[in-house]
Amino acid sequence: MSRKNATAPQRGLLAVPARLGALRVILLLTILALLFAAPAPGTRPDYHGWGMIPTLILPTLTPIMFMVLLLDVMMSAVFMVDKRGAERARLKYIVLLELLLAVTLMVVWYPYFRAIM
Repeated sequence: MSRKNATAPQRGLLAVPARLGALRVILLLTILALLFAAPAPGTRPDYHGWGMIPTLILPTLTPIMFMVLLLDVMMSAVFMVDKRGAERARLKYIVLLELLLAVTLMVVWYPYFRAIM
């Protein structure tokens, strides 16, 4: 392998995790898991066994992860103020991606939370 290829920036789908960072990738994977695990509106809580995960634990984690996501958006925006060039573009990409996921999380989980109010 030539030295030129070893230092070349990654492109494509494999470049996204490197661009985001490890903790942000874990956060976004958690948000994606919450998006796909949203229970149907009106689902009764299950207080025993594995049924607790989708009916009690995930609805509890969703607002927490939503706030963590918005905190990361705010911190990325704060860091973006001092940056220029490629780093600023990276942070802008992160902010837009996380805002899109925050809105999607809200839209997907709203019917469930509305039904229990």
